[in-house]
Amino acid sequence: MSYLIFGYYIIGAMPKPEYLSMNCKQIITATDCICNLHPSLQGSYWMNWNSMVKQADYQKSLGLKNEEFDELKGAVSRLFDAHLLDCDSRFARLADALLFREKYLYNLPDLKVISVALEDVYKNILSEQVVNSNIKDTWSIDQSAGQFLGYDILGCDGGSFHSYLCNGLNKNISEKYLLEVDDCGIIQNPYDEVKAFVECIKDKGEPVVWLPFTMYEHFVQ
Repeated sequence: MSYLIFGYYIIGAMPKPEYLSMNCKQIITATDCICNLHPSLQGSYWMNWNSMVKQADYQKSLGLKNEEFDELKGAVSRLFDAHLLDCDSRFARLADALLFREKYLYNLPDLKVISVALEDVYKNILSEQVVNSNIKDTWSIDQSAGQFLGYDILGCDGGSFHSYLCNGLNKNISEKYLLEVDDCGIIQNPYDEVKAFVECIKDKGEPVVWLPFTMYEHFVQ
């Protein structure tokens, strides 16, 4: 079975929201509806009427000195202008994500560099959902091996993901199947069962096409 890496995210696990009835304490998923994704473009790149407030808050949350944060903003700008970073904090290249994590986010030790991969038969379906992407050639992406974590169910809303957990669709799945997750809420069921979960929540929750993604964690070698 052939999988395509769609991109790389630097993700901070968040405490499980109270509305989720799952046997886990934290959630890791590639959506800022639930998790913190880095870098925050609101806090480091976009310029608007309250951007200085957002940038000050983001700098404080990262624990960086002024010169370090200025360097981070420069790195974000270069990556975005080179079409290697997307609006939803998705990196096109693993090396960039790992370097960014190590160089600027060292005060947040629990962050993970995660890739999301899709079976090639779903490539065209996802490509139709991704609009206004800053990464010009979405699928020309490194496929370096990572540590397999499990599965997630995501749907693209324009340029960013929603998770099936955004609307608590785990309840819909659990009514028909035994949904197994790890301590971070990542699905541990066999892949064929995950595809059945996708069919179970079709046309439910967010107005997206739900797809089964494989998740990997990557480390500096």
